[in-house]
Amino acid sequence: MNIKQTLGKNVRYYRFRNQYSQQTLAELLDISVTYMSDIECRKCNVSLDLIEKIAHLFEVPYPELFKENHHHLPDKINQLHKNM
Repeated sequence: MNIKQTLGKNVRYYRFRNQYSQQTLAELLDISVTYMSDIECRKCNVSLDLIEKIAHLFEVPYPELFKENHHHLPDKINQLHKNM
């Protein structure tokens, strides 16, 4: 998995964990919903400033966004989605 894939999966994971829609997260980060979607779909490069904002918002150290530690992400998202 490359760095964009890892970042995208982790942003998506933390977004679901915090029960944010893409729209809400985009508004909190002051970016467009399209750009938010592109981040999660691994279609763009993300600035360091935005990575810092994302980490701060989710209250995680920024290196956490680059760890491949959410290997069962779809299962976790489905489980979280059921609990919403």
